[in-house]
Amino acid sequence: RLLLRWTLFYISFSQRDIPKSQQKREIIEYCNTHEDIFAQDIERELQIDFHDVCMILDELEEEGKIQEVIP
Repeated sequence: RLLLRWTLFYISFSQRDIPKSQQKREIIEYCNTHEDIFAQDIERELQIDFHDVCMILDELEEEGKIQEVIP
């Protein structure tokens, strides 16, 4: 089970136009290879739209694959 820290800080970065299924796979891989996870870091490093990142993180949380940690 992965731990996730969400923040409300937002900066827009350049984004790739890839299918949602690929976005989700890449986000899961990112979560498996990083300890402290922030949505804006995923957006920046994977170049995925921030809104899409947040939606996918919500899905992963609902599926029980990640858990939000509130500092």
